[in-house]
Amino acid sequence: MKVILQMALTANGMVALPNGDTPFISKIEELGFVKATKVAGVYVYGHGTFSALRKADAMPYPHMLNVVMTSAKLKNIWGPSLLLTNKKPREVLTWLAKLGYKTVLLGGSKLPTSFLKQKLVDEIVLDIEPELLGKGIALVAPSKLSQKLKLLSVKKFSQNEVQLRYKVLK
Repeated sequence: MKVILQMALTANGMVALPNGDTPFISKIEELGFVKATKVAGVYVYGHGTFSALRKADAMPYPHMLNVVMTSAKLKNIWGPSLLLTNKKPREVLTWLAKLGYKTVLLGGSKLPTSFLKQKLVDEIVLDIEPELLGKGIALVAPSKLSQKLKLLSVKKFSQNEVQLRYKVLK
């Protein structure tokens, strides 16, 4: 199974404002992300991303399986396209592989850091938005993580936006 961390972020590495909002994300990036989710068929994210998407009334994404990894006791009122689980990263990936998924998109900040620490991420796709934030949520949660990457491609979306695709070296 291929695990891809795909995130939109500011030029200084912030994935959201401190409150979880992402006003800097462009329509071009949104369309590219939706296309990637349709290819993968499953998006795994954590409680923070879940809360931000709920606040924006943007979830669950109806065209795929949404897996929210959280220890919070929440009632699923969204139906079968959303799964709430407190399983560990490796357990979630094993379960998704048994269901036949070949690619998993991963999002958030704290959650991807735990997947990276366990060497479960194969690629990182970063959509760089032309903005700087003085405060916000960083791409990688504070930790002792140190991860080498190999640049696979650079794609220019617009005059000011680029996408960087990296292989995670294990």
